[in-house]
Amino acid sequence: MNAMTKRADAFCARFGLRVPILLAPMAGASGPSLSIAVANAGGLGSCGVLLMQPDEIIAWANEVRSKSNDAFQLNNWISDPSPAPRSSTRGSRA
Repeated sequence: MNAMTKRADAFCARFGLRVPILLAPMAGASGPSLSIAVANAGGLGSCGVLLMQPDEIIAWANEVRSKSNDAFQLNNWISDPSPAPRSSTRGSRA
């Protein structure tokens, strides 16, 4: 067994997957139906939650849970350090 196959097998074992497929979690790019399809095919569904409100995240997760095998992730990007508020950067252009 080569190193790549070992890594793929370890990934699947760790997350209870049948295939080493991870749906890219891009904010606003897809609804729950794509994650449901990926999870039901044996991979890991995902959702980029950056642009979503808490109630939208809960609704997304509940729909995916009810229609799939529960294999999904939520991804939220948090910058470090936090970006400056827009109002403090206005007027700084020459």
